[in-house]
Amino acid sequence: MFVFLDDQPTFYSEDVYVKQISFLPKTESARLRHRILFRLLFLILLTHAVLVYTVPNFAMLTRGTVLWLLEGAPGAMDPARVHPELITHVDGKTYLWGGDNDERFDITQMQLDPARMHWALGREHFKALTEPKFVSIETAIEWLEDDQRVLLVSIGNEARIYPLNILRQHELVNDTIGDHPIFVAFCPLADLAAAYDRKVGERTYTFGVSGYTYDDPDFWDGSEAFVLWDRETESLWWPPIGKAVSGPMIETSLNVLENKLWAQTTWGEVKEQFPNAVVLQQGQAFLPDPSTEEPNMAMVAGPIGPILTGPDGPRPKLHQGPESAIAPRWGENANVVVDSSED
Repeated sequence: MFVFLDDQPTFYSEDVYVKQISFLPKTESARLRHRILFRLLFLILLTHAVLVYTVPNFAMLTRGTVLWLLEGAPGAMDPARVHPELITHVDGKTYLWGGDNDERFDITQMQLDPARMHWALGREHFKALTEPKFVSIETAIEWLEDDQRVLLVSIGNEARIYPLNILRQHELVNDTIGDHPIFVAFCPLADLAAAYDRKVGERTYTFGVSGYTYDDPDFWDGSEAFVLWDRETESLWWPPIGKAVSGPMIETSLNVLENKLWAQTTWGEVKEQFPNAVVLQQGQAFLPDPSTEEPNMAMVAGPIGPILTGPDGPRPKLHQGPESAIAPRWGENANVVVDSSED
């Protein structure tokens, strides 16, 4: 083989020429480093493939993470929003997709900006409990550590403990203690954990998660927090401002349970003070069915989505409900006295 160097033909054998231009490492230590690198890359790809096929929503979460990385650090740009096609207009009303089987929310007068809503997983993608089961303190000691966070609700002579590591599987539990209907909820994104009264006026409501989250820089430090819905009126509620934001219940307060009836605390503190309490049982989660995910959920990079306006122009600035409707931050509600009046 001839190679022209300085306009003079120079003959190289083919073996010598290939060796000259080879990009492969030339030392044993370099070749070892390359083998380790390629094997590590193979293990990462294999692990990712296994997780995609075994963990619900892993592919979606990976896509969301990639979009977040492309968009930069938190606050640099708006996070990924729901696809604008999830909003439809029918007979003068505006609807937000709520799940398969033509489930939807009437957001004609909604106070939230749809362009700031995320995820679109479908209503109760994390199934709320309506008939929760409980176990004794003695049973729960086997799997709860002293430093684990819990919500305690004590009404009359009944006390119930809701560990956050179990509550996060449901995000919301509808319950009744004595004759008092309540629900407890935990949003991992906002670290918002609270106990609420389910009775509004003379009616008792059943709450669940809508499949959407929402953020507003003026509330809860701008953290994303879940948007709830009630099964009776299909209104949407946003806990950081403590009220309903759409549907027949719009502007109705989402009242936090009286401070003396519940506490944000830890297992170590509560198990001694309330030895007769019962604890939310493990294993009650309704896992999402992967076959029902997919067609209506879309994550898109950037601030994509419509900004709807009502007949009187842009929506008014969001404001919160009364103080009694706003959940305290973790640690601000931690003192409940044992009620022995009915012993």
